[in-house]
Amino acid sequence: MDFQTLKGNMDEVFERILDKTNHGEQPELKDAQEFVRLCRLLHMQASEEWAAEAEDFAHLAEKFLQVLKEDDLQESIVIVESLDAAKDYCHRMFSL
Repeated sequence: MDFQTLKGNMDEVFERILDKTNHGEQPELKDAQEFVRLCRLLHMQASEEWAAEAEDFAHLAEKFLQVLKEDDLQESIVIVESLDAAKDYCHRMFSL
């Protein structure tokens, strides 16, 4: 998958996750699983300049999936907010 398609797919899935948590609802498990898969692909495609950030982001996405499976809505919301902040930081710093 090329980088722009990967980013577009990640944005699409993350928007569905964010929409759910913004409404106080637990995101769909299939969306979380797909998001983790896409984050892993992003990490594999990362340049050396931002590879560490991509790895941290993938780790946080995996933590989100774990918390979602434990059905902890409050922690899911906190992690999704952290993912959103990390995404904004990376886009600002690395102009992806």
